[in-house]
Parts: sequence; structure tokens; C-alpha cells
Amino acid sequence: MQLAVQMLEQARAEIDALNVFPVPDGDTGTNMSLTMGAALREVERKGPDARLEELVTAASQGALMGARGNSGVILSQFMRGFARVLASPRHPGEKGPAMVARALQEAADTAYRAVIKPVEGTMLSVGRAAARSAEKLVHRRPAARIPDVLEAALEGARAALTQTPRQLPVLAQAGVVDAGGRGLVVLLEAAVRAARGEVELEASAAPAGTAPDHGAAPAVEAVPGHGGIAETDVTFRYCTEFLVRGRAIPHQLLLEALQDLGDSLLVVGDADLVKVHVHTNHPGQALEAGLRWGELLAISINNMQEQNRQAARKAASRGAHAPAPPAASARGAGVVRPNRYPHAWAAGARRPWSRRRATRTRPVRRLGPRPRPRPGSSRPGVRPPRSERPASSRW
Repeated sequence: MQLAVQMLEQARAEIDALNVFPVPDGDTGTNMSLTMGAALREVERKGPDARLEELVTAASQGALMGARGNSGVILSQFMRGFARVLASPRHPGEKGPAMVARALQEAADTAYRAVIKPVEGTMLSVGRAAARSAEKLVHRRPAARIPDVLEAALEGARAALTQTPRQLPVLAQAGVVDAGGRGLVVLLEAAVRAARGEVELEASAAPAGTAPDHGAAPAVEAVPGHGGIAETDVTFRYCTEFLVRGRAIPHQLLLEALQDLGDSLLVVGDADLVKVHVHTNHPGQALEAGLRWGELLAISINNMQEQNRQAARKAASRGAHAPAPPAASARGAGVVRPNRYPHAWAAGARRPWSRRRATRTRPVRRLGPRPRPRPGSSRPGVRPPRSERPASSRW
């Protein structure tokens, strides 16, 4: 888990720059990194002698308590579903790789259930594709090992990440892939490296705004000054988060009390501790709704309109020193073509990978009556020289 936190921190600036949905406030990488950091701290409290069941449960609880933002809360639900399987007894005859595949599927299902209105083209789609790829490998290769299962999940996640602009038009318009999905890919990359025994991370961190090399090229090549976060009006300005601690908290009633206040509503947890996340223009009313069922903890209210302004200024400053390429071209609905040759495009040159079509000249078929043969000539239809043409000749 420490490797996952380190890799997320290295990719934090890159993921932040991809954050255009649901609100372009540029904090997805930060929120996911903080959420994983809270999970790690809870695991470290258990000590080196703790069992696997205790460790995964602690990670799930720590992620819930320290979840930040929409992406952080959804990530905590991925971890909750994953921990639920690993902390429970195995099915009869079930081996480790099959259990990991089942845990990935439960993680994806738990995250989907937590979101009231799931949107495709987000980290939900990437997580589900990872789980399906892992299950397919287990069915196809019963002798597969745990690293093989995680590698299959990683490949499925990478493939799904490249498809997110097709599924979510706002991503195609900005020329980016989903930020939360990219964060999940980084976490799976960390899981694969840990399963292989590669627990140390390179000391060199990637510069801000660039993609660190984790063994795979970015799905869409980032072009400074193009796409990404732009200043916009945020409908529901305040990201409001808090914990409700009580007894027998009715999730459904709390959900109904909050659902008319805004969007991006998440109400997750258990009967005694509930995490609430909502984008609203009335954060006070959201807090009052939570107070009906218990005491409030970890209250956080952020102005996303101001976050959007700061993120847009940061994106503009990163692109100020780079040549501005033309608008990204698309093939099909919402698939952004990587701008591999921005300088050639900006100069109006022909694309380097295109080829001129070879053309063949065909003989022109003469229309109309066939010309008369020249008197005394055995070659009918041959045009005589101009000097030999009579004045009354058809030629």
C-alpha cells in the first residue's frame, strides 16, 4: 500500500490536470492521494503482526474516514468491496487468484451501488473493465497466479481508460481521459509491481503536469496549452463533506433529505458511521440534515468555483510557453487523436503519417463519330500534320 501511495503522489499533478468531470476543479489526483494516505495510516496502526483480514478492514475504514472529494469517496467504496471479499472465508475449493478476481468484481459492484446516478466513462467504467478482465483470465487459465490476475486487470483498465472520451463527451471536448480512471490505473500498476516483489519506487518524480512513466504510455498524449481545465460556471459551488456518527443511521432517509440540495451525492458507510458527500449551494442545510441522525465529524466545505479559477489559471500558465496547436481531430464520436506532431500541424503541413494516393491515367475514350481516314493512308483516324491539312478538311 505504501507503493500505491507513493505512485499516486507522483502522478498527482498529472491526474489533477485531467480533472474536467464532474467539476473542472483540478483536485482528483490530490483527493485520491489523500484518501490512500488515510488508509495507509490506519493500516500502519495495526502493526506488523496483524492478519490480512485486519489489514484490509483497517484500510477500508481508513479510506472511508479520510475520503476526500467525489473521487476519494468512490475510491473508498472500491476498497470497501475489495476488503469485504478478502476478509471473508474463501469459497470451497477457491484459490488465491480466483479470490482476488472476485474481490475486484465486488469492488466494482460496491462502487457502482454507492453512486446514485452512475455515469459511464468514469472510474466506475475503468474499475468494472478491470474486474471483468481478471475474471476472464481466471476462467481461461485456472492455473494463473495472483500477479497474472492483477496484470490482466491492469490491461483491462488501460483499455477502458482509452475509451472514456467515447463514453463521456466532455472528456473528448477537453482532449483528456478520465482523471479518476487514470488514478485507478496507477493503483493497479502499483498492485502489479508489489505482486512481482518490486516494492521500491524510483527516487525521480515526474515534473508537475506530465505523465510519469509506469510502463505504459498515456492513453491520450498531453499537449500543453490545449484542452484540459478551462474556467466555467459551476452550478453547485460548494463541495460539502462530513461524517455522521450515531446508531442505526437510516441511510435511505438521510439520502432523501439530501438529494434535492444538489448533485454528486454519495451516502456510504455502515449503521454507525456514514460518509456524506454532496455538491450544493446550501452547505448549511446539508449539515442540518446530517445532525438529525448523529454528531458530525470531519466537516469540509470547499468553494469549487474558486478551485476552478485557480486550476484554469494553472493550466493556462503551463501552456503559455508552448506552441498552440489547432483543435484536436476526432475519428468517430469523441475519440481524440493524439497530437503527435504539433509543430507540423501548426505550420499547416501535411500529416507525416499520411500517404499520397497513387493515381493512374486511363486512356480517354473518344465520343462521337469515328474520324474519316486520310486519303491514301492505311491508318484510319491518324491526324495529319498541320501543314498537310487541306483548307476544307474536317481536321
